[in-house]
Amino acid sequence: DIKPRAFEASYYHHHASIEMNYLHDGAMTYSFSGKEVKLKSGCFALFWGANPHRVVSVDGATRITNVYISLSQLLQWSLPPEFIDAVLIGAVVCTQDSNLLDHQIVERWAEEQNRNANWRRLHALEVESRLLRLANEGWNTMLHRNKVDSETIVGGKAILHFESMLR
Repeated sequence: DIKPRAFEASYYHHHASIEMNYLHDGAMTYSFSGKEVKLKSGCFALFWGANPHRVVSVDGATRITNVYISLSQLLQWSLPPEFIDAVLIGAVVCTQDSNLLDHQIVERWAEEQNRNANWRRLHALEVESRLLRLANEGWNTMLHRNKVDSETIVGGKAILHFESMLR
């Protein structure tokens, strides 16, 4: 858990992992290569970190939980192909509604995060289960991308190389 904060105006970053965020309160706006996405509290949001991103603004948000999932782990989970495709082409997806159970599970992860490897394995299984549920229930797409386009990527083009390798 961390306190959300806006990044410097020119600071876009990227990483190879999938980022799964749960905003506990308030709202937060990301920029993905210049396209803004506002996240609301109480919902899981998921995106591939290879898509250059930065936090533009934080509105009343005091706490966010970030879960980082390696690309190889995500692909091993056998999630529905349309869900994987949406994430890997750079879409930002989120749960359709706020869910009290999501809040409870995130609180439990925070309490248990410093325990042994058996607990980390349990958390990984719970993350996998939550993503499978998200894929089956349906999701909202906060940022649509039909394909990765080199003309629209700002701050790094790693996602283009990853997509090329995966295809």
